[in-house]
Amino acid sequence: MKLLLIFARLLQVVGMILLVYALYFGMIVESMEYEFMLLGAGGVVFFIGWSIQKAKFGRN
Repeated sequence: MKLLLIFARLLQVVGMILLVYALYFGMIVESMEYEFMLLGAGGVVFFIGWSIQKAKFGRN
C-alpha cells in the first residue's frame, strides 16, 4: 500500500512539472496549441494521481 501512495504522489509531482513546463514552453516558443496540450496532459496526470490517493487513502 505504501508503494501505491508513493506512486500517486509521484504522478502528482509529474503533473505539476508538466504544468510548469507547459507555461514555460508557451512563453518561449509562443505556440498555444502545444501549451494547451501540455497543460491538459499535466492536469490529467495530476488528477489521476490525486484520484488514486483519494480513493485508496482518503487523504486530501
